[in-house]
Amino acid sequence: MPVATCSECYHYVNVPNVDNAQAFECPFCLRDPLTKKKPVMVLYKCHSCMGVSLFAAKRPPSACPRCRTLIRTLVNQQVPSVVAPFVEREWLYHVTSPTVARLVKAGGLRSALARTGVRKPDPEGSFAKDRVKRVSTSIDSRLRQYIANCRANRDSDWFVKQDTAYTPIPLVFTGDNNDYETLKVQDDSRFMAFGKQTIGAGFKGDIGTVKLSRDATTLKYMKDLKALPAHFLTRLANDYANLNFDIEGAITASHVYFLNTTDLMMTKDGFKDYIKFRKPEETAVLRIRRQDVFGLMADEADQRAVRTALSVSAFAGFEVMTAGTRDDFLRDDFRADSDNWTPFKSWV
Repeated sequence: MPVATCSECYHYVNVPNVDNAQAFECPFCLRDPLTKKKPVMVLYKCHSCMGVSLFAAKRPPSACPRCRTLIRTLVNQQVPSVVAPFVEREWLYHVTSPTVARLVKAGGLRSALARTGVRKPDPEGSFAKDRVKRVSTSIDSRLRQYIANCRANRDSDWFVKQDTAYTPIPLVFTGDNNDYETLKVQDDSRFMAFGKQTIGAGFKGDIGTVKLSRDATTLKYMKDLKALPAHFLTRLANDYANLNFDIEGAITASHVYFLNTTDLMMTKDGFKDYIKFRKPEETAVLRIRRQDVFGLMADEADQRAVRTALSVSAFAGFEVMTAGTRDDFLRDDFRADSDNWTPFKSWV
C-alpha cells in the first residue's frame, strides 16, 4: 500500500494505489468546528513517476509533488489528470506587437512576402528597427577593410587622393543565401578595378590585412574617406553595407521566425535582443508547439532563431502571453506555467 503525505495535516497516510484520481478522507485531519466536516481531499496517481499524492481538492498543486510533472484540474470532475511535462525545446516563441498578434489570430502567421508579395521585412519588426545602427557599423567595417588592403599594396594615403567613377551594384534579391555570394563577387570586382586603375596592374586584393585594419593610421584614413561621400570607396562601402542588409531583409521577409529553444541561453539572449527597440506595451509573445510548425530550419545568420517559409495557421495552437510583464518571460517557471498563456480561441 502506498504512503502519501497529507498536504493539510502533514501526516504520513497509507493510501490505496488508485488508477488515476479519487476522493479520499484523511484519517488524521481535524474536522472544521463550524461545518463539522473534514477537508475534501483527492488522491492522485502521477503517470510519470507512478507515485500517489494526497492534497486538498480545492487547492490542487500545479505539478506532481514527487516529480514535478504538470497536472491540471478537470472542471467537471474536480479531479486532476496528468498532462505532458513542460519541455522547453518542444515549444517555439514568436516576439511581435499586440497589433500583429491580433492579425496572426485572424489570419495566421505569414511571412511579409506571403502577405504583401514583396521581399521587404515588416517595418514594425525587430529587423527593420535595427537597420540604422547595423548599416552604419557595416559601412565602417567595410571601409576599414578597403583601406587596410590598399595600404597592404602601398602604405600611404594614395587611395584617398585618387578617385574613379562609381557604378552602383545591380542585384536582384531572391530571398536566398546565394545572394550574399553574388554581392561579394560584385564587390570584389569593383574594388579590384579601383585598385588596378589607381595603383596599377600589380594591385592585389587577397593580402593579409588584419593588423593594418586595427591601427591608428587606418582609423585616420577612414575618417578622411567618410568626409568624402562621393569617393569611390565610400560609395562602394555604402552600397555593399546596404545591399548586404537588404539581402538579409529579403531572406527575413521570405520566412517567419521563432526563438531557438534548443539552447536556453540563446532563447533568452534572442528575446532580450528582439525587444530592445520595443516599448513594453508594444510587445507581445506568442508560443506554439514545435510539432505544429512545418518546414523549420536553422537561421544561418542567427543561431538564436529558427525559421520556416511556410505559413502557420491561426488554428495551429497558438497561445499568447497574458500574465506578468515581458521581463517575466525570462523566468523559467513563468514560461512553464500554462496559466500565463491564453489560447487564441479564448483571447479577446
